[in-house]
Amino acid sequence: MKNLLKNLNILVIEDNPGDFVLIEEYLTDELEHPNIHHATTFAEAKQMLGNTSLYQAILLDLTLPDNYGENLVHDVVSIAKGVPIIVFTGYENRKFGLQVLSYGIADYLLKDEMSPYVLGKSISYSIERNRINSSLRNSEKAYRDFFNLSPLPIYVYDIETLKFVDVNKAAIEHYGYSREEFLSLTLRDIRPKEDLTDYEQIMLDFNNSNSNYFEGVFRHQKKNGTIIDVRLKTNVFDQNGKRARLALVNDITKQLQAERELVWSEQRFKSLVQDGSDLIAILDYKLNITYVSANSEIIIGIPDEVFIGKNVFEYIHPEDVIRLKNTFRDFRFKDRFEVEPFRFKNADGNWRWFETIITNLTKNPAIRGYIANSRDITEKIDRELQLKESLERYDIVSKATSDTIWDMDLQTDTMLYNENIYINFGYKRTEVHSVTNWWRHLIHPNDRYYVNQRFREAIANRKDRFKLEYRFKAANGSYKHIYDRAFLIKDSSGEPIRIIGAMQDITQLVEEQEQLKLLESVVTNTNDTVVITEAAAKVENGRKVLFVNQAFTNLTGYTSEEISGQSLQVFVGPETDPKVLKKVLKSLDNYTPVNEEIKLYKKDGSPFWAKVSYLPVYDKNEVCTHWIAIAHDITVMKEKENELLDSLREKETLLSEIHHRVKNNLAIVTSLMEFQAINSDNEIVHDSLINSSLRIQSMAEIHEQLYQSSSFSKLKFSESLKKLITKIVKTLRVKTDVALQFEMENVELTINQGVPCSLLVNEVITNILKHGFVGRKSGVIKVMLECKQNEVSLLIKDNGIGLPADFQKNNTSSMGLKLINLLTDQIGGKNNFYSDKSGTTFELNFQKTAAKGASSALL
Repeated sequence: MKNLLKNLNILVIEDNPGDFVLIEEYLTDELEHPNIHHATTFAEAKQMLGNTSLYQAILLDLTLPDNYGENLVHDVVSIAKGVPIIVFTGYENRKFGLQVLSYGIADYLLKDEMSPYVLGKSISYSIERNRINSSLRNSEKAYRDFFNLSPLPIYVYDIETLKFVDVNKAAIEHYGYSREEFLSLTLRDIRPKEDLTDYEQIMLDFNNSNSNYFEGVFRHQKKNGTIIDVRLKTNVFDQNGKRARLALVNDITKQLQAERELVWSEQRFKSLVQDGSDLIAILDYKLNITYVSANSEIIIGIPDEVFIGKNVFEYIHPEDVIRLKNTFRDFRFKDRFEVEPFRFKNADGNWRWFETIITNLTKNPAIRGYIANSRDITEKIDRELQLKESLERYDIVSKATSDTIWDMDLQTDTMLYNENIYINFGYKRTEVHSVTNWWRHLIHPNDRYYVNQRFREAIANRKDRFKLEYRFKAANGSYKHIYDRAFLIKDSSGEPIRIIGAMQDITQLVEEQEQLKLLESVVTNTNDTVVITEAAAKVENGRKVLFVNQAFTNLTGYTSEEISGQSLQVFVGPETDPKVLKKVLKSLDNYTPVNEEIKLYKKDGSPFWAKVSYLPVYDKNEVCTHWIAIAHDITVMKEKENELLDSLREKETLLSEIHHRVKNNLAIVTSLMEFQAINSDNEIVHDSLINSSLRIQSMAEIHEQLYQSSSFSKLKFSESLKKLITKIVKTLRVKTDVALQFEMENVELTINQGVPCSLLVNEVITNILKHGFVGRKSGVIKVMLECKQNEVSLLIKDNGIGLPADFQKNNTSSMGLKLINLLTDQIGGKNNFYSDKSGTTFELNFQKTAAKGASSALL
């Protein structure tokens, strides 16, 4: 034992010097080179223990001057820093000695029974026991740290009850339960319900086995219901006298998912590469083949191992080699590029068309080459060639027709058109779109449902051909009538994939049909008789009747059945004018239109007057095929016309007699005034008589013009005015040579305005001739007449001496001015005089009015 206990540092806490000496002797005898330290009070011991932790054992007396008993034990334990404490006690404290063992004391000794051996043995055992306990505590701490700080979930459960007895932080976080919730659960609570039956059997088999270690993969369920896959590693240990199992949980859900996806990926790869329709190859820098997918034998009949090590151009058509080499040269450094279709030799030596996509993976250490993904497109090329030939034929046909050809792809919902979409409907190329909705949108809204319905029916019923009519909007906004013929194209399984159609513009035909219907309605319902005959005379005395309307029957009494096949000669009677009839027949023979009034006879023999129009009908070759005769009953009009003619003849006789008498009477009055003026010595009387004579002559002239006029309501005022002024100048015979100038529009006036205006002009011209050119050898009178917006403007200018300085327009002493103002008021106009060195201007303005009443009261 001495060999084991060397150089120990021992603190002896003993206030009795004699006891300390005895203890020191025992220690020296039993221990090898002990270092004995002595404290007589608790305070001293506390100071010694606080300054160092070098003691391997403490020997404590229970009674000290400053502390004793249970309190002393607790106080020393609290400052001993885990150093084993051996208590000395007497017989009277034997029970207490046993009690202090529960306070953390290593051992207790009875002072009366103590010997060097007993003391040495107690020290040795206490130190060794303390070392073992310290190791155990360190081991427990390491275990607890591993348990609590492990990143993987760990739990401990009771083997008999399967109830959780401990869980670490990782388990709490991973499963979502709190610690309290976890400790209230059993293993069954974290298993999915559907797995419980199998789980019970697994646990039963496991518990019956002799192995403590167990490992396996299970499914667990988190608090939120998520199912996870876990790999468990468990082992049995004793916990507080009960068998428990510690389980280390590794969540392998993502790992298993990745493994499954890897399996699926491998299966897809095999399906795509080995079993797919594409041929996959890897080419090195020199385009030698280093890998070919296993489906090469299926696609081109050559096993994949045959290709390895050979250059790809050995299998490519000679005509395509240069092109492909240039493609590789230009694009080999790009990440990805496409190769235009080329020909590749198969096992039979035949050439198959392929299209290829090259992916540059030369920098990828796993590949170090080019991935060539090739697809056999021989059938596609053949179809394209056939389609090209078909399109060439189609293009020739589309150019030869005026129809708009369209091609609708039902899978892509697109449409293509030939050039006639621009020609027939006026659209620009930028305005035409390939989507089907563009075409549908241009169908008239009222026709759109009908067209869509026909298309749906044709597609649903797999109908090869169908026709439809609708209205389609042109570029100018108008709608054209379309007759569309469509053909349904199907795939090999009978499913419709395309529709090809031809849009024919039948707008003119529809309009002609509508016009024909309208004309038919007019012909049928008009009150005028309509007859259609043959072009040439094939029956006696005329052309055979082919059609008559109801109005014909109502007028003549002949039904359609009675008159069909006969000629219109049946309507000729005794009072039919033979000259008119001959003129009609001659026009028909010459195929020229006829428009005549003729007296004809009905079925019952009664006469009637008709205004007949014959119109020839020509075909496209300009050959007359029919005559259309339209007759209007004018019997009543003729009767009234005869009555009007009789009345007119009576009025003309009466008017002639009135005109003759008025003319004679005016001539007699004029002659008497002129005769009286010649015999008068009074100049004033002479001039007044001459002026009155001129006024009467003006009235006579207007009366004469009215009598000769074809209308009393409209007087050709321009002509009348010119004649009147010319006659006045000739009648007065002044000494001055007067020239007349006229700038007059064609103006017509009613008699109510024409007569007063003529008398007014008479006064103005007479005044100019008498006073305007005094002392002048010559002069000019210019008359201007115009009418704008129903306003008449009359200007009479002269280049005479002008008006006197004291001239007043409203001078009531002048007879002429009185008449001018009076007549101006009568026609509702305004007049004015202007005078300067160049002469005098008379201006008259008035509005034209409609005829009301007979005439001027001055006529």
